[in-house]
Formats: sequence, structure tokens, C-alpha cells
Amino acid sequence: MDFRLTALPVIEVDLAAIDLDDDSYRIARAAESPGLSHSIGHLGILHPPLVKPSLSHPRRWQIVAGFKRVGACRELGWRFIPVRELPDNLSGLRCAQLAIADNALARPLAVMERARAVGLLWPIVANKTLLTEILQMLGMRESQATIEKLMRLHRQPTQIQQAVEEDRLSLAMALDLSGEKSAEAIALSELFVFLHLGLNRQRELLGLLRDISRRDDMSITELIRANAVREILNGSESQRPRVVQQVIDHFKRLRYPMITTIQDRHQRLIAKLDLPAGVSLRPPPSHEDSTYTLTIQFSDAQQLKQRYQKLHGIVHHAAICRLTDT
Repeated sequence: MDFRLTALPVIEVDLAAIDLDDDSYRIARAAESPGLSHSIGHLGILHPPLVKPSLSHPRRWQIVAGFKRVGACRELGWRFIPVRELPDNLSGLRCAQLAIADNALARPLAVMERARAVGLLWPIVANKTLLTEILQMLGMRESQATIEKLMRLHRQPTQIQQAVEEDRLSLAMALDLSGEKSAEAIALSELFVFLHLGLNRQRELLGLLRDISRRDDMSITELIRANAVREILNGSESQRPRVVQQVIDHFKRLRYPMITTIQDRHQRLIAKLDLPAGVSLRPPPSHEDSTYTLTIQFSDAQQLKQRYQKLHGIVHHAAICRLTDT
């Protein structure tokens, strides 16, 4: 069906008859803008929302485009609102195109809005080449590889989508979690958001949890919600870096019990050496060889001499022998 929006009459409808709970064509979910309410209150609606008769609720209207405008008018206490009525037999594809264009042609879409646009069109089009062409006509230049990522994001649980939309979880991690069951993905995203972990730390922790889960035949959710983890997470906000390290150390011990036992023993022996300020002793990485690294920091020759003299007695300390024997 070909038609021009400007040819459709603008009518006034009862705001109470507009179904704001029907999100079928909603692209943007950001919080309502006070600026929009202020503008509409002073200038009125410059671009009337697009609505069509609801197929599921007689005498009610379904929003195709203009969710924020309708919400702003409700906030202003309006009883009626000017809208453009779309034909009730308008195809789902055309309605989807109008919903996307109403957003995409006005401003760049955020990642979650792009995912909703793809998710809205895919069940109707079901052809990636055609979908790419339609999106380009609507101002969205997405490669097929990006479209596949957006489709995966759109299939994620609402909690993960919301975390991405609020910039509390990266797109990269949301995609990493797409291989997990819904409950597992939600539990992981909640943990990452709570700890404010960066992407590298998230992936480190995710790898540990996946390994332990496979080895011990336990769900990731069970591992995260164990009492030992809950006790660690009860740390205060000011102790967040310490809490993060404790969580990672906890799962490292579960994943590598033998290595962590050796690490703990090494740390106890190094502590017995009572090394002077500016001197540190680092065990071999991952304890895969027997080479230790001794670091001496100094600002002048005299300070180096003093610290070297203090180290002389440590060479014969029993703890050194026990370290190198492990």
C-alpha cells in the first residue's frame, strides 16, 4: 500500500484510549525527556504520533511511532492528543518501517535501539540481504555481520538488554553471554554490573566460572550464589577493589586448587623474610619454572648500598631455602 503520511488527516483522540503498554513498535526506551514536555507544553505537537486501531483491544489505539510524545502529553495532563491515523490494514512491514524511520532519521540510534529495529524487521523479512537494504533505506547502514550481532543482542533477556542500554554492560560482553542459558547470563551480568568490572576482568572471571562449571557439573548460577561468594560481596562500596580481587581469588582457588595452595605457601614464606622497604620478591609466573625475580628500588648509590646490606643476611634465611625447594 502506497500512501503519504501528510495526506493522512490529523484527528484528536482520547489519551486514555491509547495503549501505552503495547510495545510492539517501540524502538527507544530511554527515560522521558523533561525538555520534550516543556516544548510540547509551549508549542504543541509539531509531529503528531502515528497510531492505528488496535486489533486486540476494540476502541483502543496502538502506537506505531511517537511513544515519548504520547507520554509527555499524559504528563502534561492533556485529555486529547492530535494523531495521524494509519489504515487498520497497513502491513506489519510498513508499520515497522515507519517506527524505525521516526527514530533513525532524526538522530543516530543507540546500540539497543538498533537491535530492536533489527528484531522488529527480521520476523517479517527473514532475509538478511533484503533486511540490509531496508535498513539502509531507513538510515541504518549495518553490515550483515553487525546485523547478526544485533539479532543476538535482541534475543538476550530483558535484564541484559537494560544493562547494555544503561551503559552498565558492554555490547561485547552481552554477546559473550549469548551462549549461556538465560538464568546463567542474567546471574553473570548482575555480578559484573555489581562489581563494576572492566571487560578484561569480566572475561577472566567468565572463563574461570565456565571451567569450574564444566569440571564440577555445577551451574554458573550455583557458583555465583554460593554462601562464600555472598559473604565476599557484602563488602562496602569503599572496599570495592578489595572485594573484586577476593571474588577473583576465590574462583581461582576453585579452578586451580594446587596452584593456589603453592601461591599461598610462597606468600607466607616471603612474608617471613621481612624484606626492607623498596625490595620485592616475585615468585615465577604461574609457578611453571623455578626462577624468582628480586627487585630493588633506589634513588641514589647510598640507598642502594643500604638496601643491599640489609639483603645480605636474607640470603641465608631458612625461608629462602624452603622457597627454592618447592
